[in-house]
Formats: sequence, structure tokens, C-alpha cells
Amino acid sequence: KGCSLRDIQDTIQQHYGLKIHHETVRRWINKYMAKITEYTNQLQPKVSGVWHSDEQKVKLKQKDEWVWTWNIMDSETRFLLANSVSKEREIQDARKVLRKAKFVANRKATKVVTDGLQAYNTAVRKEFATYQNPNPHVRLRTIRDHVNNNLIERLNGTIRDRVKTMRGLQNLESADLMFSAHRNYYNFIRIHQTIGKTPAEASNINIGLNSGNRWLRLL
Repeated sequence: KGCSLRDIQDTIQQHYGLKIHHETVRRWINKYMAKITEYTNQLQPKVSGVWHSDEQKVKLKQKDEWVWTWNIMDSETRFLLANSVSKEREIQDARKVLRKAKFVANRKATKVVTDGLQAYNTAVRKEFATYQNPNPHVRLRTIRDHVNNNLIERLNGTIRDRVKTMRGLQNLESADLMFSAHRNYYNFIRIHQTIGKTPAEASNINIGLNSGNRWLRLL
């Protein structure tokens, strides 16, 4: 919900009388999120063939450098199919996250909407083009295009807010862990305002998270 590790540390101390270090909170998150991710990776979402992909820069505190985070979302269910972190925005980086999404969805996309990044042209074609569908890539060049990428742009906004609260990410590994955790939160915990349910429920993943502590039930 956007709380910093120190905010969580303070809440636990005030409400439960337990004095812990904020890095202990980080270790808990990493430990239990790994277990949750192992489980959620086995679940099969039922999604449409239209996906949105985008990338944005995030800062690493450890080396004071910028990296790119990639996200791919299903248009109909809003299910966040895949994310990835890379140092560059090359064809192989785009193909990596597209392959992840294809594996999770267990299908090829019929249409992938992206920004104007040139690397997507080759990446989308190599991953999804078929004889029946030779041109699955929809590349947006201006804000006046009749198709837009607003779905994924709104997601990027929530990620920016989270990174701002954390004042950047420690390194590439911790960035990958954080975005994996955010994917679980987005898909299984948070009710999407537009569709009125979680993206997991919208994609026919019904695992009884409608009541109580959703994180605990998911774990």
C-alpha cells in the first residue's frame, strides 16, 4: 500500500510492541514473496490475445545508475503477465519479457501494443508473427493514435510512486524481487477500480481470496 519499510517497522512497534529493524521487514518480504511467487507461477490465467507492453527507467542506489523495468498486461483482464528488469532496451531485452508473458499465458498474443521503441518491431515479430497473423505489432508513434497504451501507463504510475517511497532500489536483484512482489500484489490482492475485481479473478483464477487477510490466504 505504498508504506516504506521504516513505516512498517514503526507500525509493528506501536501496535504490537515489537521492536525490529527495517531490514528485517525486507528479509521477511523477500522470504515469503518467494514462496508466494512459486505458487502463483503455477496458476494459469485465461487472457485475451491483445497485450500492452511498456518500459520505464528506475534508479539503483547501490551504483547510482538507471535500469529499465518492462511490464506486459492483458487488455481485457488487466492481468500483469510478466515483468523484467534490464540494463538496456535492446531486442533481446524486449524478447525476454515477451517470452515470459507467452509462457504465463500459454498462448501467443494476436496483437501487442507498444510505444515507439524500435526494438519491439523485431522482438514482437519473432515471438508472435505467424502466417495467418504476420503483423501482430501495434506501434504507437504519437498521442493522437487511435489506439493508446493508457492501461500500462497507469500501472507505470503506481510503480513510480512505490519506487519514490523506497527512494530507489538497492541493486538489479532487489529490483527484480520488488517488481515480482508488485506483480503478485497487483494481480491477486488489489481490487482493480475499473473491473471491480482482481485481475486474477477476471482471468478465471478463483482461489478463495475474497475475504480475510488476502496475503495470508495466498501464502
